[in-house]
Amino acid sequence: MAHDDGARLVLDGVQIMCNWAVKAASLPDFECVLERGHHAIILEHFDRLFEATMVLSWAESGLSKMAPVGSKSMFHRAAEGLEQEPTAVPENSGVLTAHSDSITCLAFSANGEFLATASEDRRVRVWDVKNRKESRAFSGHALGTQAVAFSPDGRLLASGGYDRKIKLWDLVQGSEAATLAGHTDFVGALVFGHDGKLLFSGGNDGTIRVWSTSKGTLLRTMVGHGAGVTALALSPDGRELASASMDHSVRLWDADTGGERGKLLGHADWVEAVVYSPDGKRIATGSWDYLSKVWDALTGREILSLPGHHSEVMSVAFSPDGSKLVSAGNDAVLRVWELPSGKELRTLAGHGGQVLTAAFQPGSGNVLASGGVDGTVRFWSLDPK
Repeated sequence: MAHDDGARLVLDGVQIMCNWAVKAASLPDFECVLERGHHAIILEHFDRLFEATMVLSWAESGLSKMAPVGSKSMFHRAAEGLEQEPTAVPENSGVLTAHSDSITCLAFSANGEFLATASEDRRVRVWDVKNRKESRAFSGHALGTQAVAFSPDGRLLASGGYDRKIKLWDLVQGSEAATLAGHTDFVGALVFGHDGKLLFSGGNDGTIRVWSTSKGTLLRTMVGHGAGVTALALSPDGRELASASMDHSVRLWDADTGGERGKLLGHADWVEAVVYSPDGKRIATGSWDYLSKVWDALTGREILSLPGHHSEVMSVAFSPDGSKLVSAGNDAVLRVWELPSGKELRTLAGHGGQVLTAAFQPGSGNVLASGGVDGTVRFWSLDPK
């Protein structure tokens, strides 16, 4: 149904597609017309855990028949039928396909040899990056997975999702090592401590929980956010934890004690992504306000605000040398920014819909991986031609 501001599509009061402007409030619930291209969308089946399916049908203006596209997950191909700006695309150096639904999160192992992917299809997969082949596949979550993280030594993989559970996977044995339960809403963010003995998890219940990875026990619950925690990042020295939230803020915590150190305030909507620069001096964030921002990690001062995306920014990543920032958006593209100038260097297009996650391969220099609603992982070489 159309929101009363005339600019958003909402269902049950939950804002789910900010990037689609609606212009036909008189249409029945769950149906609206998009501004660009005059396409219609019909939503069916939605529950509170976001295990949603959408039936997307579209027709050019003036046509009476709707051409069905098919059933997809909650974040469908937003770019279908929407105008795409011309862009120079660097060489796409590979595509991984195996997931049957949106890829919500990806993470590299510390040595850059393996890539893990989480998906709405409830599966967690581990890929051999060099050979572009699947190495492991894990099943066990009852609902879609939203977060994935490697331990520093690469022996454990953590995953979390809509079933409110965290699972630890033994990558040597290829089996489940533990299930961690405690969050009262879905788990959307995970990061290991610098020595792998601790695991930090962020949930839609607004809490950050700290777990012992050896015992599988809850050690501490960190409270401060006024809404769900969407992303977590650990500083390179392991001493500070940053958490992004739907309450429009980023909070900085002492990773050892759990005490709050400060806040980053400046975004006008959900903060979806947070990451430290390789030297730990800067923090980058991405938000539903369509902006990426760069902050001074010591003072909390905003250094850069980077407009360019036409929709929510879902992920941000620093290049290994810190000279570039990549942002991924629901407008189906990734944007590459030069630092510290903030100049946009290029736009990467190729995904068949929203890009939900991106990360640079450690030790690679300029190899980037991205995942999105089209269920693919795409590798990009950002080396100058």
